[in-house]
Amino acid sequence: MKSISAVLLGLLSAKLSSAAYKPTSSNNIAVYWGQNSAGGNNTQRPLVDVCQSEKDVDIILLSFLIGATDIDKALNFASSDRPTEQDITDCQTKYNKTLILSLGGAATDNTFAFAAEDKAVDAATRIWASFGPSSAAAMRRDASSTFRPFGSAAVDGFDLDFEAPYSNVQVFAQQLRKLMDLEKSRKFYLSAAPQCPFPDASLGPVLQGDMATVLDFAFIQFYNNPPCEVRTPDSFMKSLEQWDAEWAKPSGAKIFVGVPGAVSAASASSYVEGSVLAAGPIRTAQKVPSFAGVMVWDMSQLDANKAFLPPIVNTLSGSSFNGSTDGTPSGNSTQAYRLIQRRRR
Repeated sequence: MKSISAVLLGLLSAKLSSAAYKPTSSNNIAVYWGQNSAGGNNTQRPLVDVCQSEKDVDIILLSFLIGATDIDKALNFASSDRPTEQDITDCQTKYNKTLILSLGGAATDNTFAFAAEDKAVDAATRIWASFGPSSAAAMRRDASSTFRPFGSAAVDGFDLDFEAPYSNVQVFAQQLRKLMDLEKSRKFYLSAAPQCPFPDASLGPVLQGDMATVLDFAFIQFYNNPPCEVRTPDSFMKSLEQWDAEWAKPSGAKIFVGVPGAVSAASASSYVEGSVLAAGPIRTAQKVPSFAGVMVWDMSQLDANKAFLPPIVNTLSGSSFNGSTDGTPSGNSTQAYRLIQRRRR
């Protein structure tokens, strides 16, 4: 029989090995899952497998809900089966992951463009009833017909990944925020995924003025944008500091630095190896007050590029560099980043 101290130690170890979004921390890791951007027949694992194995990941963004009307048809996870109610619950409670449903994406059917404000309100209410607490569905007049893909399980929030300028998206976001704030059982999050040029052309209405306070954080894509991506060090920091000063500081929101998880995850010129990222851009970004961590696109790419994430995790956690044999950044990584800087000048 195990001693009480051994049992307590086991419980503590299990607690420490798990992850979930930490609002006051700057070492969060977020990963998009669901689109199998690696493109192979077996390159996207089931969600619950990812939740169980990826102990360093805090937030998993389920991508995507590509439309605002037909919820069943709009839930698109590429080659993966739809997660079950049990999968969602296990990810949240057993493996301690924050699950955020991402809306839009490149394959959207454009029904997030709302012709009138009441249409935007209706859509937000419908999506909240479908993916929020089951009590949200019960409050609708057509509760019996509300489709809930994950049964009684609820996601932890929503991410706005709109890649075109849609009308009345700010009304849609405001309604989601209102509904989430009315629910007192737990905290729900609202995020956006803008491109790094400030202000973002597609999500501008959600990010500017009083609307900025609607969001909890942003997963800013510092890739596929040469003027501000991580491979252009000086421009990257200038952009990050602008986002911090002009958006995050006034709104109180947090910023994730978004990067591709492999060469094939974005334009080849946007990719930077994890050890180089950790030694350069990530260490520099940690000085920015609103920095909350790193976002990676996407899980299927990380699965094929195992060496990418460990050095980033070590840098975020404050671990010292000890060479490259275990995946942590070395002096060579710092030199590589400096070489990138010289080439870009």
